[in-house]
Amino acid sequence: MGADVVIIGAGPAGTTAAFYLAKGGADVVLLDRAEFPRDKVCGDALSPHALDLLRRMGVPGPDSDLHMINGAILFAPDGRRVRTFTAEPGAVIPRRRLDQMLLERAIGAGVRFHPQERFTGLKAARGGVQVRTGPTHSWTGRCAILATGCSGGPLRAVGVLRGGARVHTFARRAYFDGVSCPPDRIVYSFDQSLLPRYGWIFPMGGGRANVGVAGEYETGAQLRIGERFQWFITRSLAARRFLQDAHQATPARTAALRTGLRGVRLAAERMLVVGEAAAAVRASTGEGIPIAVETGRLAAETLLEALRDDDLTRFRLASYGRAVRERFDAELRRGEFVSRMLRSPRLANEYFRLMEGDQELADRLAWVMVGTKGPRELLTWPVVKQFLLQACSLGRGIRA
Repeated sequence: MGADVVIIGAGPAGTTAAFYLAKGGADVVLLDRAEFPRDKVCGDALSPHALDLLRRMGVPGPDSDLHMINGAILFAPDGRRVRTFTAEPGAVIPRRRLDQMLLERAIGAGVRFHPQERFTGLKAARGGVQVRTGPTHSWTGRCAILATGCSGGPLRAVGVLRGGARVHTFARRAYFDGVSCPPDRIVYSFDQSLLPRYGWIFPMGGGRANVGVAGEYETGAQLRIGERFQWFITRSLAARRFLQDAHQATPARTAALRTGLRGVRLAAERMLVVGEAAAAVRASTGEGIPIAVETGRLAAETLLEALRDDDLTRFRLASYGRAVRERFDAELRRGEFVSRMLRSPRLANEYFRLMEGDQELADRLAWVMVGTKGPRELLTWPVVKQFLLQACSLGRGIRA
């Protein structure tokens, strides 16, 4: 038998699982189709919670070029602008750099990394699993972790899809230089043309920023996300305010997201699914790194116990799926509620109107957007009452 655990995918979920497994004494092989360092389409923002989880692994290091964030500037559909502050700082760092640091920590813990290995399938082997990465190339282990990202192909190949790998969101981003937004404030634009998603400008220091848009999946969504991105960087209020003298430094790239832990079995015989492969992404913000890290750690804890007991059946490993859903289900559902709430420009504008006179409420939204708190923080009784009144008003208007 080759290794204790074969992990397919070296993003944050895969490298976190590899790190904790190796620290616990397991023999780990980590595979990825790319050569590292490599680029990854992402907003590059880290919530305070994400920073805390990463620091427990010794990441980021002192020379990481981490750019700290202390608040946000939010643009409403009607153009009003709200400034918010966060009790704990977040950060922005390119995924190319972050993922490389995580990989180095895993390798330093004893993980054997093999790049340019494209996953093609997995089957049961005697006393374990065989992971195929080509017509004649395979890796054997007692069990496997699938950390292959959004793509439905690997999930379909191992039989853990439930009802198809439906994409829920597309995101498109590029790096800009000469950006003039405050260096310690991330920018979100909830312009009517972007709802129920948003545009963003995340400063990285030195006038550079990660600039992008998110959009819901629909027929022709990849084409429309390109159109929305172009509109955002040329015509939105946020762009006119902060991108007027900026220039695009890199080509725009698009990625798909699945959200809400939907459509995937998290555990099977001798196998767990983690991170974006498990649709472990918040619908309200598109944030996935802290959930990826937590699912990676939970997977490692589950497998270390199962390996010691030599019990890798799906019944034993089901405890991982229960732990993940107990930790995240309610939070992710509340995030989806916030996303649905933003479908109505009128309701979104009403929320911003309330925030103008209530700095604490504005800061609560910032906490949710950067991941310090869950979406429940937005649903105070005055807000809910006002939304109910607005919803009734909207209903009367529609009937009229």
